[in-house]
Amino acid sequence: MVLPFGCAIQDHDGKQTKSNSTFQMTLSNTNFQSYRLDRYAGNYGDVEGVTLSYKRTGAENYDNASMVRQEELWIAEITGIQFGAKYDFKAIAWKLEQNGNQLVLFSGEQTALPVDHRNNSLTIMMIPVDLSPENKIILPAISKVTKPSIYEINENINISYELLVASNDVVKFELTAEDDNMILDQMSGSTSDLNGAQILGKTLYKINSSIQIGYKAPTELVIRITVKNSLNYTYQLSFTIPLANSDLSKPDQISSSEHHSCALRENKTVKCWGRNQVGQLGDNTTKRRLLPVTVTGISNAIAISTGDRHNCALLEDKSVKCWGRNLDGEIGDGTNENPRKIPADVYGVSNAVAVDTGNRHSCALLDNQSIVCWGRNDNGQLGDGTTNSSYVPVVVSGIPNAIKIGLGSYHTCAVLDNKSVQCWGRNNYGQLGNGEATSAQDNTSIPVTLVKTQDVKDVDAKGISTCAVLNNKSISCWGRNEYGQLGNGITGGSNSVPVIVSGISNATEITNGYRHACAVLDNKSAQCWGRNNQGQLGDGTFVDRNIPVAVTGVKNVVEIAPGYRHTCALLDNDTVQCWGQNNQGQLGDGTTNSRTTPAEVQF
Repeated sequence: MVLPFGCAIQDHDGKQTKSNSTFQMTLSNTNFQSYRLDRYAGNYGDVEGVTLSYKRTGAENYDNASMVRQEELWIAEITGIQFGAKYDFKAIAWKLEQNGNQLVLFSGEQTALPVDHRNNSLTIMMIPVDLSPENKIILPAISKVTKPSIYEINENINISYELLVASNDVVKFELTAEDDNMILDQMSGSTSDLNGAQILGKTLYKINSSIQIGYKAPTELVIRITVKNSLNYTYQLSFTIPLANSDLSKPDQISSSEHHSCALRENKTVKCWGRNQVGQLGDNTTKRRLLPVTVTGISNAIAISTGDRHNCALLEDKSVKCWGRNLDGEIGDGTNENPRKIPADVYGVSNAVAVDTGNRHSCALLDNQSIVCWGRNDNGQLGDGTTNSSYVPVVVSGIPNAIKIGLGSYHTCAVLDNKSVQCWGRNNYGQLGNGEATSAQDNTSIPVTLVKTQDVKDVDAKGISTCAVLNNKSISCWGRNEYGQLGNGITGGSNSVPVIVSGISNATEITNGYRHACAVLDNKSAQCWGRNNQGQLGDGTFVDRNIPVAVTGVKNVVEIAPGYRHTCALLDNDTVQCWGQNNQGQLGDGTTNSRTTPAEVQF
């Protein structure tokens, strides 16, 4: 079996330059007998998935790329390739068994330049794996990862996970704690030294690890779990754990949307206020509320997100509940029963670590770093390769390593553990950030990689533009800019590649509204920019701003939440202040008087 890769990059000067590249893999039945495929009772058409692993020759760890089948091609995008340098490539072709295991059919490896200067292709010779019952290989799978939500200096960080491997296979595993690619602590071992539980020809191992950080404590600790089986297949799972009392350790405690807002309280209940025509306040009514009301049936929330007219809450047990409008299944309970005036359980989600909401869709980041989405999908915003709406969660294609998610009106973005960003969905104003934006043909139902900006800490995508905080605390934005909401000193048009927001070099948080954006700075002040027709920027005026301006009269800001034409901020004394449009009571001060400066919400 021959797997030729065709590379779209034409760079023959020998320089070691970084670029995005797309490798195309095709499966061919050429010379089947010469590769002893007669030993396999089947043919190449049985292949259901291909996993490509790659690393620069001499490097220690492989990166993995999930490949997507498009007719006769298997395609994966690989970023950060150094041209002129050699790379080691490994490919494993597999099919799913009835119990969901990935059974390896063929494997092969090759060392080569990313671009073959003769014919712009490289070939991996695939050798069939012996599939006799005593020898068949199943790709190791990591599941049920348990980790703390924060870590503290000089305290044990206990992490556990389950590892499922073929009973005849030996797998080496390693857990590292890293900061900026520097290993601060690590643990390693082999399944040959452990006792596991036998399950239908496989062995389940429960791995418990404990590490400790006593020095150089980073704001965000990167945990990397690496497993390698007897085929030298390497699988990595990465996630981050924020330092206690850091800005990153705080979940979303306040959120604003079209004409309502919600806040997570210290007792883990949720309170909402403002417009309520489809039950988005969750109090089992459709009455507008000028003061906060308690959401029915939630007493253990740890994060809150407001969509256009629906909301979702992440609970302590990692489940998710949603309520409000449900015409497109955005509640995720398997129905389109509308309205949902009290919270309903999202079907099948029991291991979420984050939740976010868009206009009519919702997504959850799971503890295995995959993403599931549900609701409206006419622009591909669910990321499952289709434009079919779903009343239950579906898995986003090709993302096994997400650490953050951010939803816009009709698009979705994720930060990956390599600090890059991928987006999918509607792209009519360049909100996907991939350098393309002209028409509906530029929409994509599978993730595409953001160009230009790397080293991203967080992303937010409300409305039809997107912004990200970088590790150097600057902010970049892309998408529509008719009111200056990209913050780069220009008003009008749109940008399909990220631009730097002017004058901010110390941001800890970025949150998009529908036509404006706001940031929290490391001195706990807040700045906003974009549309200001209702005073939503909080600077005491109605003047649109294409560069950030300070919000008047707020100090000690913990979190900020711009909505449609209003904005709210959570302060470190647990009070909430809001400003902007108030025609539906969305400022929560008991009136319908709009304000150009902050006023306190009356809980």
